[in-house]
Amino acid sequence: MDELIHLIGRLHPVSDEFLQALTAQLKRIDLPKRSLLLSPGEVSSELYFLEAGLVRGYYLSDGKEFSTGFMAEGSFIISPLSFFTQTPSYEYLELLEEAGYGRSVKVN
Repeated sequence: MDELIHLIGRLHPVSDEFLQALTAQLKRIDLPKRSLLLSPGEVSSELYFLEAGLVRGYYLSDGKEFSTGFMAEGSFIISPLSFFTQTPSYEYLELLEEAGYGRSVKVN
């Protein structure tokens, strides 16, 4: 999570109080390869920060997989349409490598 805090500080100066409040809301999770962060029909309601690993977004159509994107270390992970509209996702978010995440505040 130190990488996320450092990134935020580089983007914009923030107070120590803000960083303390943010840190209190973060939870670090480690997941094995092939874990799904999101499946079709689920709402993308959490924002992940990828500390290590690689994530692939994809959807299925007529039994074929179509990639929507790849997210590497240092990236924020969401399904954009689902996250911003809070509607069910059409895509999968799958870990291609074992990964460590700092998970941020859940959107209500």
